[in-house]
Amino acid sequence: VWVANKSNKDWDVFRITSANIKIATLQLVNDATQLEIRFTGSHNLSAGTTTSLADYFGISNSEELTLNGVYQVKSTPDHKTVIIDFDGNVGFIPTLEDGSTADSYGNVYKFISVRLASMDNVNDLLEYDDIFDGSHVIEARTAELVDAAKAELNDVLDLGGAFVAINELKQRLVASHTERVRKIESAELTVIGVNAFEETADSPLGGDGSFLKVDPLVESEMVADVTTWRSSRSQESVDLALQELRVAAESDENIMHSTIAAARAGVTTGEWTQVLREVFGEYRGPTGVQNVSVNSSGLKEVAERSSSLAGGPPRLLVAKPGLDGHSNGAEQIAVAARNAGMEVVYEGIRVTPDHVAATARDEDVDVIGLSILSGSHLQLVPSVLSALKAEGVTAPVVVGGIIPEDDRGGLIEAGVSQVYTPKDYELTRIMHDVVDLVESERENQRG
Repeated sequence: VWVANKSNKDWDVFRITSANIKIATLQLVNDATQLEIRFTGSHNLSAGTTTSLADYFGISNSEELTLNGVYQVKSTPDHKTVIIDFDGNVGFIPTLEDGSTADSYGNVYKFISVRLASMDNVNDLLEYDDIFDGSHVIEARTAELVDAAKAELNDVLDLGGAFVAINELKQRLVASHTERVRKIESAELTVIGVNAFEETADSPLGGDGSFLKVDPLVESEMVADVTTWRSSRSQESVDLALQELRVAAESDENIMHSTIAAARAGVTTGEWTQVLREVFGEYRGPTGVQNVSVNSSGLKEVAERSSSLAGGPPRLLVAKPGLDGHSNGAEQIAVAARNAGMEVVYEGIRVTPDHVAATARDEDVDVIGLSILSGSHLQLVPSVLSALKAEGVTAPVVVGGIIPEDDRGGLIEAGVSQVYTPKDYELTRIMHDVVDLVESERENQRG
């Protein structure tokens, strides 16, 4: 039971219990004589429970909190009854019963603050070990997830285990994400802030210091440290240790002993791995982008453009330079480009700028797409551009990744044709951009 007592202009709201706990105090600027409290909105919770307030206000165990905008305060047309609507939709201001907006009532519903006092004394949530215990809905959903997981596991075992089936598993992951991206782009799946309710206030995380930018001097200092280290060691001991490591790697001998000896001789990690790379080769994990299709009318339209281009479909190189291992974005670009009728070259994560340039040269690509989510775009992009120039590659370069707006101009000035960030989720538009770029470049060459 909820009641409200008026003293002067303060309304004290109580929940009637043995202790008559005060829930809130409202300070109003009008002379209304009645106060009505309603619980409405999408949750439609019971007005007689303490958890209602905890749900609507989104707080618990709080001594005191000043709230603004979570609820609506209005009045009847005669200004004699003040109505407080607790609504679960935070920040949403509904219209009144007569269809007008809340603002039409002027100052009558304005308030200074609503303070919730001692919610920890009235919230009984912590009295229960598990509020979902025994729920047939939760149990059914849990069983469904367990069954699905077991089915996946059995499928992997039938394929010979994860090691044997790694290509298939990677392809399934890419295909699953491809379908999710398609649903987001077609609005079948709503993601708040991406394809719905995109309007927002300035982020509190913006401004100076919101992005960690490593001083280039740090890299210079690290290089100098390694150079100093190498100059202070015995090169003869290093060469002997590396040779013993190579011999051990080329035989059935355990390389641990020679590895420890190499470390004691002052061998660097790079020198150690280079020997092993020369003996065993370099592992390149599966990309999962082969044979993944997407049913998108937009990409089919791009495919028609690609096939009609003078000079044939575009050849796109998708590359991830540096140590960044976040491959989802690059994989989705590669899959979308293939489904848009383009010839795609994608070799997976962790390639060097020199490797990107060599591949672009050998494959004679029309566009080079770099995916960088490590924050090292200001270092890697110039390195790639320099390597491309050295190889005589003139194909335009586009970049995608976690790139602050302040860095966009510098990349464009360096020679990048386009910059994409996570907000650019519409793959069809990006594919149209690629075709536009190829079309323009070929016209200029004929020109």
